[in-house]
Amino acid sequence: MFNSVSEIAMMWQKILTDLKKEINDNQIFSAFIEDSYVDEVKGNTLYIKVRSQSSATLLHGKYN
Repeated sequence: MFNSVSEIAMMWQKILTDLKKEINDNQIFSAFIEDSYVDEVKGNTLYIKVRSQSSATLLHGKYN
């Protein structure tokens, strides 16, 4: 699916840009999502790391 780490990083930045538009609340985006990053790729699944359990809960509930 991906050829390089840079492709994964570019794709994640695009996803973050789209999420920021969808969420439309800079405080929530900054507090829960902005610092997230791709930790692992398995097949067609991205595993994302976030800075807190609250962030993980929010993302899991909304986008899983």
